[in-house]
Amino acid sequence: MTTHEADRNRSRLMVAVGTLAALVLGGVLLFGVYGKALDPDGFTKHMETNGIVVPGLDLDLTFGLPPRFMALFTLFLETLIGALLLFNVRRLWVLIPALLMTALFLSITANEWWKVEHGLIDKLTGCGCFGKVVTRTPKEAFFQDLGLLLFPALLAFLGRPKGPPRVPRRRTLGALGLAVAATVFAWFAPDIDALDDLGTKLAPGVNVADICVGAGEDRLCLGGPGNVVPEIATGRHLVILSRFEEPAMDAAVARLNAYADAWSARDEERQAAGGEPLQAPEPWLLTHVEGDNTSPWAAGDPAKDRPPALFQIRTIPEPLLTILHRRLPRTFLVHDGKVVATWAGIPPLPDIDP
Repeated sequence: MTTHEADRNRSRLMVAVGTLAALVLGGVLLFGVYGKALDPDGFTKHMETNGIVVPGLDLDLTFGLPPRFMALFTLFLETLIGALLLFNVRRLWVLIPALLMTALFLSITANEWWKVEHGLIDKLTGCGCFGKVVTRTPKEAFFQDLGLLLFPALLAFLGRPKGPPRVPRRRTLGALGLAVAATVFAWFAPDIDALDDLGTKLAPGVNVADICVGAGEDRLCLGGPGNVVPEIATGRHLVILSRFEEPAMDAAVARLNAYADAWSARDEERQAAGGEPLQAPEPWLLTHVEGDNTSPWAAGDPAKDRPPALFQIRTIPEPLLTILHRRLPRTFLVHDGKVVATWAGIPPLPDIDP
């Protein structure tokens, strides 16, 4: 093989490696957009509450601008860069912003990992990189993103086209179109109830024992033996997710109390007669209250004519509640640990078994 042939083969290899790296990086960025666009409100809240904090520095990720605007702008930019890379536009005007975005994402996950280690945020907190579709701790996200983002971002420079910074018109317009479409989708996504199952870890067919946050010894799962709410892994339960201050619960508590009373009375009758378990689901409520107590629910709210809650109530960690919803209240039906149906809000309550 001549020197010229060897150089040509080496050049082809570099082009292939650079192209593959760009495709990987673009795909990861677009998957991140998918997860965050399904729940832009959650992404907005994450940006508001998870700035970069180190000794001597407290950087607000919204930079003083409206948080929702910054969230949508980030999704637009991430889609644009991801699509350009996926379309193999490997010019410096794409590769340098992609590398800077990668460095920013890594610095955010590294800082969240630092805050977890120093007790500044809950150790169960997820990184939010892929919305609620994929849950990762900041430590997991940092090391995984070294391989998923940083290495591809560096390798994408290999074999890039030389010459002036040409703008391929069709591919650039296609990427701009995708970025606009993703931003418009994210704008309307919170009002589309059908996206709840896609944008959270809670959907029909999921086992409550597989809905988890944290890692290693700190890992916590929703249902099953030894988990946060072990009781819902057996039997049939209608589970409402809510916070005490949700206005929709003002009118719902009385309805749920009446249903809980009827359910308990009928269940006692059947057990006394040696009958089979009720087919109507037992009413439960999962919530998060600071201090892990249910006293606000037990006291009710006389000012809003909200009576004390009489149904089963369990508090769960905030990070676990977060990955179960986009908006509250949200309800799901679980049978022997498997989610069989979900609803936005509180559905009509079923009839108690005759």
